[in-house]
Amino acid sequence: MWRQKSRVKWLEGDKNSKFFHLMDNGRKRVNYFGDLFFDGVKCVSHQDVRRGVLQHFKDLFKKVEWHRPRLRGLNFKRLSAEEREGLETDFSVEEVWRAVCNCDGNKAPGPDGLTLSFIQANWEVIGDEFLRFMSEFHKDNAIVKNMNKTFIALVPKCGKPKSIKDFGPISLVGCMYKVLAKVLANRVTKVMNKIIGDYQMAFVKDRQVLDSVVIAEEIVHKWKRDKVGEFS
Repeated sequence: MWRQKSRVKWLEGDKNSKFFHLMDNGRKRVNYFGDLFFDGVKCVSHQDVRRGVLQHFKDLFKKVEWHRPRLRGLNFKRLSAEEREGLETDFSVEEVWRAVCNCDGNKAPGPDGLTLSFIQANWEVIGDEFLRFMSEFHKDNAIVKNMNKTFIALVPKCGKPKSIKDFGPISLVGCMYKVLAKVLANRVTKVMNKIIGDYQMAFVKDRQVLDSVVIAEEIVHKWKRDKVGEFS
């Protein structure tokens, strides 16, 4: 537990040593904040800070009515019938186990308090129950609402945060949700290059965002050389 709290990943072993306690106490001192400012008003008590943080994120994520553009008349790429069937086939044991192994077991735990290393180490005991959960999701196209519960943690962006904007929120989700998302992502990855346009260079395997920069520079260079448009 103390090794997990210390967030030390480079050290092998998890003996309950003084080192892990010191690292965890150091993280607490860095992440601690006694008061925050909301709309110029200083909040000191825990209740005031809690209400201010809650109201901030309510305002941030509230639904806003705005005009959504329509994408009519555009020819999007389509998958073949075989590729579509491959995305909807039943989850295999090998597929789920590969996703479990590919997940980092030392990530922060979710609401259940468990990390992926627990599932990896006890797969022979809980593997059947885990596969049953995956099968029920595939059959019902839904998961139990409690599976989607997350902890929201605020990570300071600077040394002495004074405003809620000085924090970056992260979601700590449960292990089962992580593995499910990993399995679905692995399936989509196989057909990603066939459904994403050739002009999209970022976040696609074997494509680099800097390629777009190089292409843009080459186009501008050619315009200047040929004296086209404003460069003439």
